[in-house]
Amino acid sequence: MSPAPAPEIERWLALAHDLVVLPTAPLMEHLPAAHVRAFAQARPALAWWADEVGNTVVAAGEGPPALVLVAHLDHPAFVVEADGRLAFRGGVREGHAWAGDPVVLHRAGDPVPTGRGRLAAVEHVGGRLTGARLRVTEGEAVPGGFAMWDLAPWEVDVGRVTARVCDDLMGAGAILAVLDELDRKGHDGAAVWGLFTRGEEIGLLGAFEAIRLGTVASTAAVLSLECSKALVHAPQGDGVIVRVGDAATIFHPGITAALWTAAGDVGVAAQRRLMDGGSCEATAFCSAGYRSGGLALPLAGYHNQSDEGGGIVAESVLVADYEAEVTLLLAMAARPQALDNAQLPAWVADGRRRAATTMAAAEPIA
Repeated sequence: MSPAPAPEIERWLALAHDLVVLPTAPLMEHLPAAHVRAFAQARPALAWWADEVGNTVVAAGEGPPALVLVAHLDHPAFVVEADGRLAFRGGVREGHAWAGDPVVLHRAGDPVPTGRGRLAAVEHVGGRLTGARLRVTEGEAVPGGFAMWDLAPWEVDVGRVTARVCDDLMGAGAILAVLDELDRKGHDGAAVWGLFTRGEEIGLLGAFEAIRLGTVASTAAVLSLECSKALVHAPQGDGVIVRVGDAATIFHPGITAALWTAAGDVGVAAQRRLMDGGSCEATAFCSAGYRSGGLALPLAGYHNQSDEGGGIVAESVLVADYEAEVTLLLAMAARPQALDNAQLPAWVADGRRRAATTMAAAEPIA
């Protein structure tokens, strides 16, 4: 067994636990959304509201936000259709879901399962899981409900969190940890918001609607927090990942530089990497002209897909990487002015001065 974590890590993990164990699916994020709202209501220094499509905002501080932390509350899952068929929402490649795989059945907004079952047949289109036939083994499948893989909701051992859902409820848990610390210690600086979105797994829908609705002021720096598939050059255990970009775009370079500089200043383990295994909400915000960047926890078992070549497994992240992420976010929340687009890394400013002096003295080229 790993040594007992420091008290603040225990608290941060407890906040993540209470969110991660809740059943969720794209557009059926009722339980984690309700939990986030109850979290805010229990803390007098925080305020919360929801936009027109159900994205939830939790705010620490007054006025327009200088920093917005974004994470989504959904995870790939099946939707129960009237004929007993399951339609899959999210991205899982062919070769991972098989006939016989167990699922647990839920009604939206109810933490108690309505039943359990197994996949009787699996359907794919274009190399991606699209649906399945269901054989109910216990209880019932409620049309309009959803089905998740029947995996353990949460385990912590040897410094690793293993759960049915890490992506992206661990990212949302990191936001709760930051907001909880701001509530505990007081926050009299620039406002920091948490934005908890819906429908990310089916096209970044909540983020695009937050942009359309003006849920987030365009002047804010926006950080997308994700659990991103660990790569050979971005392994677990080397710290939180400062994302240069994703599979679709490169993020705002000023935001990326500010995060990387802050990681060095506070001494947290961090990696600066292009995570091109998928697209995240920073791409949505960048596309609308926001100054947006991202952090990621290196994830094993991305979207419950085994890293060993096939099959469905629990996802996992390392406690140390999660601790590094929360620590870095707290540093940014304490000094959001570091995200000001006008600020340059010290080496750039020094380089400009040296260039002007050195080149002026250099022999000219005719």
